[in-house]
Amino acid sequence: RYFKPATDLRKRLCASPWCGRGGTAVSIEENRAVARQVLEDVVNQGRLELVDQIYAQAFEFNDPTAGQTITTHEGIRELARDIRTRTPDVAFLIEEEIAEGDAVVHRWTASGHDASTSRFWTAPGISIYHLHEGRIVSEYVLPDRLGLFRQLGMAPTAGQPPT
Repeated sequence: RYFKPATDLRKRLCASPWCGRGGTAVSIEENRAVARQVLEDVVNQGRLELVDQIYAQAFEFNDPTAGQTITTHEGIRELARDIRTRTPDVAFLIEEEIAEGDAVVHRWTASGHDASTSRFWTAPGISIYHLHEGRIVSEYVLPDRLGLFRQLGMAPTAGQPPT
C-alpha cells in the first residue's frame, strides 16, 4: 500500500506547500541548522534535552528499513539512547546537505564500534526532514541496514550463501 503520512501531516500543519509561508517565516539556513542538530547534537553528543526544541508537538519519524514509526518526543529520545547504547562512540558525519523551502536532506555516514561485538562499522544513509516554523514535522530515514548487518556478521556478505 502506498503510504504518505508525513505528507498528510504536513498538509494539516501548513497552509501552503512551503511551510515557511503563512506562518512564522523561517529561513532555509535556520531549517538547515535545526535539521543538523538531530545528528550532530542529539545523536552524536547525546543532548536529548534538545528533542523538545527540535521536533514539533505533532511530527512523524519513519524508518521503513526497521519498520519503525515514532510520533512522540520520548520515542525520539529512546531511539537516540538505543543508538548510543549499541554504539557508544557513534559518529554521524553529514556528507552532503540540500535544502529548499521547508525541506532539508542529509546524506550521511555513520560509524562506530558495536558494543556487543567491538566490531567497527560504517554505514551510509539519507535523512529527509520537513520543517514548520523552525521545527521538524516529518523525518524519513533510509540507512544502509543490510551493509551494517553484513559488517556485524548478522547477514551474509554479497555472494556468500546464508548459514
